Amino acid sequence: LKQVVGGRFRLEAILARGPVNIVAKGVDLKTKACVVVKCSPETALDEEDAGPAIEKIKRAFDIQRRIAGKHVTPPLGLVRGRFGYLVVDPFHEGETLSQAIESRGTLTEMMVRSIGVQLATVLKRCEYRTVIEGEDRRVVAVHRDIKPDNIILGKHDEIMLIDFGVARDSETATDNQSVQEMDLPIVDPALYR
Repeated sequence: LKQVVGGRFRLEAILARGPVNIVAKGVDLKTKACVVVKCSPETALDEEDAGPAIEKIKRAFDIQRRIAGKHVTPPLGLVRGRFGYLVVDPFHEGETLSQAIESRGTLTEMMVRSIGVQLATVLKRCEYRTVIEGEDRRVVAVHRDIKPDNIILGKHDEIMLIDFGVARDSETATDNQSVQEMDLPIVDPALYR
C-alpha cells in the first residue's frame, strides 16, 4: 500500500474487503491522525455508469456530516482518486460490538441499556427541519445498517456508529417507500428514560 490519496492521506493497511467497498487504515499526513479510508470501486467507472454509485456515496457522506455529533464523527473528506471516490473518516480505537460479544460473552444489562441510550441519542439527531425550495420540511435520515459490526465500543463503552454507506433520507428516497417521511416514527423521548 503506502499510497497517498487526496494529497494527504497515506494508506497503511487493508482492514476489510466487502462485496462493494474496500476499507483501509491510513494516516492524515497533515495532522498525523489515524484515519479510515473507504474506497468504492464502482465509482471509478465512467461517469455514465458510475452516476448512481457516485450519488449514493455523496448522499451518505452528506447524511453523516449532517448528523455528526456525539457517537457519530463528521467525515474528514470525500476524495476522488484513481480507484473511485474515497470517504475518509477518523479512526476509532476499540472493538466492534460483535467482537465485544465474542470476547466477553453475554453483555450485562447495564451495558445493553447504555448502548441503547447512546444509539437513541444518534437516532434523535436523524430527524431535523430544513428549508427546501422555500418550504420548511421535516427530514428524517435512516442509517439502514445498524448492526454490531457497525458499532465501535471505545473507552468506558462509549459507542461510535460507523458506516453510513447505505444511509438514505426522506428527501432522496422517493424510490424507497420504507424511507419516506410518512412511514418514519419520531423517536419517543421515553426511550431516554
